[in-house]
Amino acid sequence: MQHNKMKILIWGVGANFEKVLCSINYEHCVITGLVDTVKSGIWKNYKIISPEEIKKTEYNLIIISTIYYGGVIRKCMEIGIPIERVYVFWDDKQGECLCINEEKRRDILFKSKIKTNAYEQKKLNMPYERGKESIPIIRSGKEALKKIIRENKSLCRFGDGEFEIIRGKERPWFQECNKELAMRLLEVLKSDDPQILVAIADNFGNLDKYTEEAANGIRHYMTGEKTRTDITKMLDLHKVYFDAYVTRPYMMYKDKTWAKEIFGLMKQMWKNRKLLIVEGKNSYMGAGNDLLDTASNIRRIICPEKNAFYKYERIFESICKYVQADEMVLVTLGPTATVLAYDLAKLGIQAIDIGQVDNEYEWYRMKSNKREEIPGKCVAELAYWHTPPMIQNEKYQREIITRIID
Repeated sequence: MQHNKMKILIWGVGANFEKVLCSINYEHCVITGLVDTVKSGIWKNYKIISPEEIKKTEYNLIIISTIYYGGVIRKCMEIGIPIERVYVFWDDKQGECLCINEEKRRDILFKSKIKTNAYEQKKLNMPYERGKESIPIIRSGKEALKKIIRENKSLCRFGDGEFEIIRGKERPWFQECNKELAMRLLEVLKSDDPQILVAIADNFGNLDKYTEEAANGIRHYMTGEKTRTDITKMLDLHKVYFDAYVTRPYMMYKDKTWAKEIFGLMKQMWKNRKLLIVEGKNSYMGAGNDLLDTASNIRRIICPEKNAFYKYERIFESICKYVQADEMVLVTLGPTATVLAYDLAKLGIQAIDIGQVDNEYEWYRMKSNKREEIPGKCVAELAYWHTPPMIQNEKYQREIITRIID
C-alpha cells in the first residue's frame, strides 16, 4: 500500500535525471517531489520545489541525481538536512538503498565510467591495439564454425564473465561467483583436446572492427586493475584460440552485414541435424524466429535462468539420459554452458556453447542499433530491467522434455 512506502525527493532535474528515475524501486517508495535550484513548476506530474521548501515537505529520503554532487551536499548541510537522509546516486561508495534498484544503478555507473574515461583508457590500450605488445592467437569465429561443420568439433567459450569468475570476482548477474565453477572453467581453458575448440573474446588486440561503444567497453574492461595481466597468465600465447564473439556477430560490429554470413553458417551447422537445446527458463532460443528452421528435430531441457551451476549434476545427468545418437547439444546457460559443453564433448557428444546468439539474431532481424527488449525473451544485458512473460507457443511447449528449475 502506498502509505507504507518511503517518501522520496529527487534533487536535480538535469541531464541525468531520467537515468536516476528509471532506477527507482517503486515497490518500496513513492516520489513526493523534485528539488532544483533553477527549474520550477511541474515536471512529469511532479512538483519542483526549491531547496528552501524542503523543510515544508514530507519526505524520508532525498536522492541526489546530479553527477557533481559536492555542492548539493553542502547545501543540504546548510539548510539542516540530516546526512543519513541523503542518498547520492552517483557515488560508487554509496551503500544499497531499498528505494534504488542496485543492479540498474551499477549498470548506469559502469556505462558512465566508460564514457568519462574513454580517452585515457584508449591511450593505455593502444600498444596492444597497434601490435606493439604480444597478444593471444585468436582465429575468427567464421573459421570456428567451418571446423565445427566439417569436423564435428565442440565449442567452449570464454568472455569477461567466465574470466572474472576464474579471478574470483562477480560479473554476470545470472551466475554467482563460485570456487568450484572457477576451477572447472580453468580446466576447460587449459584443455588441449583436439575435438574441443576453446574460444576467448577477441579483446586483446586491434579493436577497429567494433563500434565505438563496444571498443570503449572492451578498453574499460581490459585496462581495469590487473585484468589483462591476470587473463594473459591463464592463456598459452602459442596456442590457437577462436573468437568467442562468434555468438555475438551483430550488435558490437561496425559492419553489420558480416552477421548474415555467420548466421548462415550456423544454420548450416545444424542443417538436417537433431538438436537438444539446454537453456534457461526464459531464453526461448529460436522461438518466434527462423534461426533453427534448418534442424530436423528440436527437443529442450529447461534450466534455471540464474545460478544454473548449482544444479549442474542434475542438468548433466538429464542431458546424458535424454540425448540421442547424432544429436547436437546447444547450451545457453552462461558460464555453466562452457563447462557443460566440455564435459559432454569428453563423452563424445557434440556440444556447442551457443551463448546469446538468439538475441543477436532477433536484433539482426529488427535491424536494431542498440540492445533492446525482445518481447517474451530474457536479454542477458537487460534481464534485471524486465521479466518476460512466458511465450505461448504450442510448438515450443511440445519440444520440452524435462524441466530442472526447482
